[in-house]
Amino acid sequence: MSLIIKKGRISNLNQSVKTIGQNGNYRSYHSTSFRIDGIAAVLKSGRHNNFSNGDIITAVGKMKKSGFSVYAIRNETTGTRDEPNVIVHLIMGICLVGIGLPLSFIILGIPPLIYGCMELYNAYTGYQAKQILSTN
Repeated sequence: MSLIIKKGRISNLNQSVKTIGQNGNYRSYHSTSFRIDGIAAVLKSGRHNNFSNGDIITAVGKMKKSGFSVYAIRNETTGTRDEPNVIVHLIMGICLVGIGLPLSFIILGIPPLIYGCMELYNAYTGYQAKQILSTN
């Protein structure tokens, strides 16, 4: 499934924050759901997004059963952008594949190898989304 671009006006904006952690180690995840010209869309991010109803946006993502899953977005009204952090996924993927590959001969390395490949795929998809958003 390839990445597609959606341009339009935001409506039905809903933002939520999920905080997880313990012993002083906390992490917040921001989920923003909205509609782009009537199509349901969701953006999950590590930071708060500056969107309002009526803003014009350009989003790059994939169509899924639940709607449009946004990977990178640019708010044309305010000029702000939210893009995935490709470097983190790339480093984590390389490390996990590096650990999992030698250990895969003894079944122990298969889970890190699979998770590492998923992280490398996420890095590749995020890089593509950033490139598409930059050219449009």
